[in-house]
Amino acid sequence: MAPQARASDDAALAGTLLVEAAISAATHHDATTARHLADRAAALANEYPGYDHSDLSFAPTTGLIRHRA
Repeated sequence: MAPQARASDDAALAGTLLVEAAISAATHHDATTARHLADRAAALANEYPGYDHSDLSFAPTTGLIRHRA
């Protein structure tokens, strides 16, 4: 696997883990942590074009992260 492809795969995995952690934090009413993790996942999407987070939305007033259907 080429280094760039590997980096993109690693970013996708890291992004998935961040999103799962953010959802967990939001579920436990920790909106600050959820927002921080959601922002980091979005930053990964900007750093690595292979990572797609377009199916996520963040509601800052409630701290909820949702997967768009």
